[in-house]
Amino acid sequence: MGGAFGYSHLTGGYAGGQAEYVRVPFSDIGPIVVPDGMDDDKVLFLSDILPTGWMAAENAQIEPGDTVAVWGAGPVGLFAVQSAVLMGAEHVICIDHHPHRLELAQKFGASVINFEPPMCARR
Repeated sequence: MGGAFGYSHLTGGYAGGQAEYVRVPFSDIGPIVVPDGMDDDKVLFLSDILPTGWMAAENAQIEPGDTVAVWGAGPVGLFAVQSAVLMGAEHVICIDHHPHRLELAQKFGASVINFEPPMCARR
């Protein structure tokens, strides 16, 4: 197996690309050229976590009317939520325990479940 960014511990590849600067072998093949005038903040997620969230939803073979559950409302999970909605899922449920992440998932159209019991119910 060839090296892949972010999987150096598994495949002897390259350290992760989540950095301010990264050396990219064969940069004429993989990276996306950002058109002049577009802010980096507007396109930041196009080459990594957005496609990962989309692929997760695509691998689930979502069809219009489906009910979909997304476990984890981190960046990739939130993109999976949005992708599921775009693919026509009728009901998307997002499961996490971080209130802010769950609020974002709701804004993107998901019903949410906080798997952590309230403070008063903990022992």
